Amino acid sequence: MKTKKQILLIFVIGLLISCGFCLQSQAAVFYIAPHGNDTSAGTKKSPWATFTRAMLSMRPGDTLYLEDGVYHPSVNSPLDIKVSGLKDKNITFAALQNGKAVVYGDWARALQIHNQAYVVVRGINFRNSGGEGNAHGFDIAGSRHITLERLIMNGASGANAALISLAGSPYTLVEDCAVRGTARILINIYESDHVTIRRCWCAWARNAASQGDGVQVYGSNYVTVENCIIEGQNGDASDGIAVWANTYNRSADHNRILGNIVIQSSSWAFQNISAQHLITGNTFQNNVAMFSRLGIRQGGDDKMKFLNNTLYGISSQAYDASAFKPDSPHDSGFTISLVSRNNSFVKDGMGICISGKFIGGINQAYNNYFDVRVPYCGIESGKHDYRINPAYKYLEYGYGAFLMVPETLQGKGENRGGIGASILYRYLNGALTRTPLWPWPMENRIKSEFGVSPTWASAGGLWKTLKRVYASEYK
Repeated sequence: MKTKKQILLIFVIGLLISCGFCLQSQAAVFYIAPHGNDTSAGTKKSPWATFTRAMLSMRPGDTLYLEDGVYHPSVNSPLDIKVSGLKDKNITFAALQNGKAVVYGDWARALQIHNQAYVVVRGINFRNSGGEGNAHGFDIAGSRHITLERLIMNGASGANAALISLAGSPYTLVEDCAVRGTARILINIYESDHVTIRRCWCAWARNAASQGDGVQVYGSNYVTVENCIIEGQNGDASDGIAVWANTYNRSADHNRILGNIVIQSSSWAFQNISAQHLITGNTFQNNVAMFSRLGIRQGGDDKMKFLNNTLYGISSQAYDASAFKPDSPHDSGFTISLVSRNNSFVKDGMGICISGKFIGGINQAYNNYFDVRVPYCGIESGKHDYRINPAYKYLEYGYGAFLMVPETLQGKGENRGGIGASILYRYLNGALTRTPLWPWPMENRIKSEFGVSPTWASAGGLWKTLKRVYASEYK
């Protein structure tokens, strides 16, 4: 029979073991500085110098803060993340002050995450990545549950590379980021399902290849691209947002392209195409393409939805539906079908053009065609189609006027809804919220890094003013 002292001793030992586990499970906070020292303790007063040293000590739930300053791979080691977190215990690499920590790639990869999980990278500016080879700016591969938040990528990648590359990396979130530079693709999502690209500003300095996409959903499923801006570059063949399956991809299905803006694309503003087999169920809703050469190309989806979009000033075809490669589809059931509702075509060369032997059902209604030279090609007018002058208030709002449903088109759509896009509020996981989108979330940091404004027309942005926009939605 145990004595009281023995029972007390067992209790104390158990308590100490329990506290030990508690201490081990507590998240730690470490610091790194451009001129730190790896023999230091990694505290705010005594920061480390290299990412390599920091990762030796980091465990799930830990955070590494980057002090203000410039980090070079030759001094501070490359930011090649080789540690993972756990569910509800992310490992985090964050600028102590948003935008004040600058990491240089020195013409290699600026950020690499291979075969890791539950990693967050936040608030850092990246520069000088890639070079003329095929190195990506951000190279995320074979990873899961990666979050990139409030990052800037100002760099370059080669003829077949991207500024942000996600390959085989499902459940990745890229939110409130800005990318600009020389690249073939700005953001590439390759065979990575359940990815979200949210509120990203993307622009080319120059296209590094003969053809490139702003955001490319490449052989991926259940991807959401919401509230992004893609600015083209005159003279280069730059596309906006593409959903695309090549011959070797298993599929590119059930992706959502919502509330995005494509400006001055010198090729297609939007694409939904397959090189060989049938893809299905992709939705393009509430988007705007303006002053681009071509609007949207559909070439391989049997259940596509094209809803409440605005295509303004498209110099050639605003909508083309045909097999991407007319002689290549081998599926016996390869048939392109479309539901088109509540779209506004204004000052375009051609409206909707249907061609090819793989065309199935085209269900269109409640679309508006104003000042379109050839509204229809290969198809008859739809039910309840209009020829209404939208009377966008450009003189008052600038290009922002095209992001609102004008009074003339309010209540004219299906179920008395509006015709055209309204990109005033934020999407969150595919659902439209009541949180205002403007001014742009990364406005000040983009202006500081690139010298342009996504918001204000006086500095290259879309809006002359936001007065009365949110007070009355338009009036």
